Amino acid sequence: MPTPTKEGYTFEGWYKDEALNTKVEAINFNEISQLENENTEECSSDFIVTLHAKWVKNSCIPTISGARRYKVVFNVNDGNELDPIEKNYTIWR
Repeated sequence: MPTPTKEGYTFEGWYKDEALNTKVEAINFNEISQLENENTEECSSDFIVTLHAKWVKNSCIPTISGARRYKVVFNVNDGNELDPIEKNYTIWR
């Protein structure tokens, strides 16, 4: 199966559904044929299956030692507003 690329992300695989619940490890043409027979009233020589890519954003890991300032902002989705948290942190490598 092909492996796509997306800058800043890691490809985590192909999935049958948009919710990314059912991972596809390989294309099984017998399984696709069964799906066609279950989901259509007539047989067709063309059957399109859409697979969905799962992406995970790469984390930024500092490569040098030193002080960093981090800020966490909360998206409360219409809940009560929360103040951001800010913290200084020193990384030693």
